[in-house]
Amino acid sequence: MSDETRPEASEEWSPPGTLTSLIEEVVRSAGWGPGPAEGGEGLAAGTEIGRYRLVREAGRGAFGVVWEARDRELGRAVAFKVLRISGGGVREKRLVAEAEVAARLSHPNIVTVLDVGRSEHGVYLVQEFLSGRTLATTLLAGRLPLREALRIAVEICKGLAHAHAHGVVHRDLTPRNVQLCDDGQVKLLDLGMASALGRRKLDGGTPEYMAPEQAEAAPEDERTDVFAVGVILSRMLTGASPVSETGPGRRGRSARGISVPEAPALARLIEAMLARSPTERPRDAGVVLKELQTVEAALPRERFGRPSRARLRSPPRLRW
Repeated sequence: MSDETRPEASEEWSPPGTLTSLIEEVVRSAGWGPGPAEGGEGLAAGTEIGRYRLVREAGRGAFGVVWEARDRELGRAVAFKVLRISGGGVREKRLVAEAEVAARLSHPNIVTVLDVGRSEHGVYLVQEFLSGRTLATTLLAGRLPLREALRIAVEICKGLAHAHAHGVVHRDLTPRNVQLCDDGQVKLLDLGMASALGRRKLDGGTPEYMAPEQAEAAPEDERTDVFAVGVILSRMLTGASPVSETGPGRRGRSARGISVPEAPALARLIEAMLARSPTERPRDAGVVLKELQTVEAALPRERFGRPSRARLRSPPRLRW
């Protein structure tokens, strides 16, 4: 589904301040649009499911329905997702088990899954209410200052390192799945939810951010996420994707080298993260985090707030 046909959150859905960008990004990242869904049929504003009262429907599609809801016990707004399930009880049990694993990932840089359960309307997930905007929206204005890009990358890797330590790989890490909150916090959205939302393992990922092994249906691990972080960091610094087409098919793509005059070590790290072979990349987000923190600590303070002089090198250096 193209960006033009994806549903957009608007103030028509709810009074200002009650429908957050979290719900908007849940709808966008799943590519949901108008159409029937098995899960969530028969729901209406005011319906109460356990402790949650539905306020307004935000979107629906192949994977189910997203609602803005109210937690009546704690008096807070939440994102309430009723999931479509096909394939019988075995698949339902697997879906709920995967959701529960994601719910156990408690970290300041990961959006919190507050609840998971079943109702007559289907299996549901409840996530925390966030305010702010996504990194994708921020990047529409152009590249970021070096220190700000580093700060965001460090926070991304903090959350990702926690997930990797618990055996969870995001597999669809993009600027749309990174929330820049109003209080300065950085949150990863829908981490671990790719398969829990009913997608087969090999269906996950956004082409521009997919590692070669993911695109080629080869075995994946934490280094698949490392590649995606490398693309995101390069985009923040240069305003452009380091991955470009050089021929038909994924095997014809190339990862361009990057120059960061203020931090040569950062350029070397990004190139290693974008290596075609997973064995040539850092092992996981924890390793990347340590490298980024070293670069951040060595950066002169006066560089704060200034546009980075980073640029992609041409011709492509890293051939796939």
